[in-house]
Amino acid sequence: MNDPFERWPAEILLMIIKLVPDFSSLLRLVQASIFVADIFGNYPSEAVGTLISRLPEELQPIRDNSSCYCDPFSSDDRTQPHYGSGGRP
Repeated sequence: MNDPFERWPAEILLMIIKLVPDFSSLLRLVQASIFVADIFGNYPSEAVGTLISRLPEELQPIRDNSSCYCDPFSSDDRTQPHYGSGGRP
């Protein structure tokens, strides 16, 4: 079966990715199309950043600290998050 996203330019696919309503929809879209998965792989921060910016007000700390990531190779306790340039909350 042909991928329906095969004919679309990368710019349009990125716009579609940014329009998905939630993370589970993004996951399904990436799993459904190798072309969408490729675009997401090249621009993950744009797609995820757009989803984070639309999170409800109750999740404001996540939006404010979206530079947080966990470094599994850190010498610190591996369960503690490490923060990028955004600093600690």
